Amino acid sequence: MLHTSYTAIRKYKKGDPRNLCKISKTPSEQTGILEDFKEYILKQLILGVERRQIHKEITEMGSSAKKTCFNKFCRKLIDEFNNRSFSKSRYMLYISLY
Repeated sequence: MLHTSYTAIRKYKKGDPRNLCKISKTPSEQTGILEDFKEYILKQLILGVERRQIHKEITEMGSSAKKTCFNKFCRKLIDEFNNRSFSKSRYMLYISLY
């Protein structure tokens, strides 16, 4: 027994196998698309800009990341930032130099 409904079987019978068998990426795998915007996102988070505003701005810049993926990426960035050995004020100085 395959534990498959007849609608799923019909979908696979009529559909293009190349499109149906694509591996969909989970939000944790999609965070790589935000690596190009990492510094910008981190700067904005440190300055206190809301996540929703940052997401809107990077979407206008050309990012295709969804909100779930973006929020997961922000949490990862914040955790990395909190685990660093230098303080927030030193990092603000670092950002202002570049």
